[in-house]
Amino acid sequence: KREGLTAWAVLLNTYGHRMLFYRSNDERPFHGLDLMTIALTCYYLGIWHRRKLGKYLIRYWFLVLGICGLLWPVGLHGRMDEDPPKDLATRARVNCLEFIFVLVWLTGGERLVQKEIFTEDRLDFLNEWSLILFLVHKAVHILIAPPFNWIFLVGLIPVCYLRRNMP
Repeated sequence: KREGLTAWAVLLNTYGHRMLFYRSNDERPFHGLDLMTIALTCYYLGIWHRRKLGKYLIRYWFLVLGICGLLWPVGLHGRMDEDPPKDLATRARVNCLEFIFVLVWLTGGERLVQKEIFTEDRLDFLNEWSLILFLVHKAVHILIAPPFNWIFLVGLIPVCYLRRNMP
């Protein structure tokens, strides 16, 4: 009856393998396959003690972010999927961070956003802004030079607010 242990085995095997063995950027498609395997396993079999772990991860989110800040190698920047770190220590730290974020999402994702943001705070226009941002951000970064690309994207917030709240 402990099917949820299978999800932990898949998670630990996937991220343990990523931490110990170098994967070149040619193996980027398999990253998506790994995430899909984790997602399907967790969906169909569940995660053992998901509710309890999710409750504490969401309650103490600031500690989780603090630990992530300590794990991130100082001065490291760039895309780790395009240029994965070759040394074991950096690779382990980067993959440990991904493990933490995947674990937070799988165990407490439904509690990350509170409904009061939309009902009491009236920030429902952020739904439309995030959709527009998702659809146009790449084109904006190609067509508009920095910092004006960011000014344009942030400038869409009042437009979405006015569109949502005007009669």
